[in-house]
Amino acid sequence: MDQSNQPMSSTTTPTGVVTKKYTIGEAKHLDLIGPGTVTIIRGAVGIIAVSAKPEDFDRLEIKASGADVSVEFKGGLIRNRAPGGDLHYDVTLATLERIKLDLGLAGEATTIDSGNLKIELKGGSSLKMTQLRAADLDAKIEDGGRLEISGGVVEQKIKLDAQSVYAGADAASEVAEIEASSKSEATVKVSRRLKVKASSGSTVVYSGDGIDLSVTTTDGSTFRHQPS
Repeated sequence: MDQSNQPMSSTTTPTGVVTKKYTIGEAKHLDLIGPGTVTIIRGAVGIIAVSAKPEDFDRLEIKASGADVSVEFKGGLIRNRAPGGDLHYDVTLATLERIKLDLGLAGEATTIDSGNLKIELKGGSSLKMTQLRAADLDAKIEDGGRLEISGGVVEQKIKLDAQSVYAGADAASEVAEIEASSKSEATVKVSRRLKVKASSGSTVVYSGDGIDLSVTTTDGSTFRHQPS
């Protein structure tokens, strides 16, 4: 169901910022195209609250259908107008299985508990996740994006390109696979097995002792151990 014209409530601050709340039901997949910021928390009822100047809502496309929620600011193909003010999204989800951020969107997520979590960061977007718990984490970070995680995962697979950063030193994992290229940087904490492929001047740093290592570095890339 397209809920772009069906807010459950609307409020306006003295500075003219409007916040509209939409129900998003059993949504598990979040796709946000910037600019803007997003805060994600876990809760029993799915809700997205969108805060923006009134004129910016005409260019915001907000959709919710089944497990999928997407928000995009459409500046226009010719003029590509920037928002009249800051865009911010507050999202509450019972379960998060996939998140995509694009065009410089900056996100924070707290106390997410997921079985399998997929993350995609493009266009210089960033995401900071604290107290994450997941069985499998699969992340792809491009265009100078940054992913920072604390918490614990069983297995993680991280792919970085174009000077992107993965800060995972505070995310304990049993098994990890890191592929970094084009001057990207990754830090990872692992207890059992680590596979690394680093190319084009990238750097991978790991902590963990007595683990099974499989490492390939090319084109001036570096791989090193950081004592716990």
